[in-house]
Amino acid sequence: MFCPSKAIVPGVYGSAINLPDVHFGRGYLGRFAVLVLHQAEEEETERYLLKDYFEILMEANQLRKAGDRDAWVAWADERVNSVKAWRKKTTPLVEWMIKWKSELKLARAKEIKTRLLELGWELIDIQNGHLHSSQWNTFVNKAKILDNKEWNNELPNLLDGVGYARSKRLRLEAHRRREARNHHVKTWLQSLPETKLNITLCKKDSNKLQDLDLMETSAAVFHSEDTEKQNVTIQVNLYPNEKFIEHSGLNDQSHFHALLDKDQPMEDFQLELRDKRASIEKQLHKDWSRNLEAALVKKLPRNLAPVNIEGSDFYLQVHIGTEDISIVDAHRLVPNFRELLRADILLGGGAYNFGYFPHTCDDWSPTGCAQYNDKVSAIARALLSTLQRPNASFLEMRALGNSFLCGRCTGEPVYRSWEDILAHYSFEGEYHKKACRLKAHYSKYSTSLNAMSLVPIHDLSKVDIEKPLVRFVAKRDQIQRTETSTSSCLLCFSIDHIYITDASQIEAHVREVHLIELPVLGEHYRIKPLQTAKCKNQEKC
Repeated sequence: MFCPSKAIVPGVYGSAINLPDVHFGRGYLGRFAVLVLHQAEEEETERYLLKDYFEILMEANQLRKAGDRDAWVAWADERVNSVKAWRKKTTPLVEWMIKWKSELKLARAKEIKTRLLELGWELIDIQNGHLHSSQWNTFVNKAKILDNKEWNNELPNLLDGVGYARSKRLRLEAHRRREARNHHVKTWLQSLPETKLNITLCKKDSNKLQDLDLMETSAAVFHSEDTEKQNVTIQVNLYPNEKFIEHSGLNDQSHFHALLDKDQPMEDFQLELRDKRASIEKQLHKDWSRNLEAALVKKLPRNLAPVNIEGSDFYLQVHIGTEDISIVDAHRLVPNFRELLRADILLGGGAYNFGYFPHTCDDWSPTGCAQYNDKVSAIARALLSTLQRPNASFLEMRALGNSFLCGRCTGEPVYRSWEDILAHYSFEGEYHKKACRLKAHYSKYSTSLNAMSLVPIHDLSKVDIEKPLVRFVAKRDQIQRTETSTSSCLLCFSIDHIYITDASQIEAHVREVHLIELPVLGEHYRIKPLQTAKCKNQEKC
């Protein structure tokens, strides 16, 4: 391949010098266009005699002054052929020179390696040392044999590079050994059978219930024989699970530090670990769960009462593992743990990602504890206050099943579980915020929207005796939902906000949310007939 990008002057020594640009009227012969030859791969083939350069430069200047383009092209062709012939003639010499330099370099490198090996250095460090020594290439490219004086002068520089390579290798090897120890411990921990603390809320026999007449009417409904309840069980890990071991590692566990940091052969490490397994397991059981429960409780509001171990119609049963024979006294549950069982303590972040203990707690670490969800916890606190059960556990509330009815909704009754009623209020709060943002946005383009009301009917701070935040409805008192026509609010639709409810309830929505006493069909809402909905469903089928 030939490239017209470089001026080539045949020769062996000297430096290549760029030719000036050459112009012929509109034509342009750029820099390096006098002679062409393929770009050389070795430095030696790009060195030329300076006198040859000036001879060509003089000829080029004469042709430029003459302005004879045909003469220029003929001269350039002649030079190309001349350089090709010269390159062909000198190629054997160049190839020999390249081979000679390569052999010389290998010989000098071998000599240096031999001297360093005699000084006690490892071959692998010598091989990598040249990457960190500024004089290595200077040494290996010397034509003459190294004498002792020159060797002694340059040895410190070489030793700096080799020493750095050795230190780097030793650090890497130590890191790999520690990773091997770390992996061995993780493998052992993951092989341990899971040990969980099982806490079950159990119903009492009817003949053991306390006299309901002595209770307040608001509380007695929860203990009535007509109220369906179910046993509820939660499981809590007693020590770090596989997820914690995988993501958090062992560096946060103080009882592993000395064992993992001790650099020793793997056989000795395995023997030492075998002797300490019992104490390590004990530390995991004793410290991990207790410390992290305490860390989480510090994030909660102060002066919260722990939940009761036993109530008028329930009791908590605690056992470890899967065997019933491992039942332990529930009174051994520490206050921190019982505090986390409160129905108004929600964990997790956001309005929708929340749950009760041990939600998000299985991969706890001392440096990263589970997050307390104050917003949803505030919702739970308000609902529990309405139900007059401020210190109930979430196990009690779960056991009541789908018995909770929102007292603020304008729609057919929907009976929800305890967690579902919390999610409902959390959703309604976010939904109202979104409606307010949409109203503010569209009010910029339509001033009539400024007068539209958006009342937060699910506001927790609003007190309404006729419409409490939540009602508890026993199974036998629940109204069966019937299929009815649906209706959509045109006022909500005007701000690109969708609100659909039962046709029988849409006027209540317009009155309570938009404060319009006499809603008008077609102006404030529209109704979708039930039969139309059925036809569409049939078409889809």
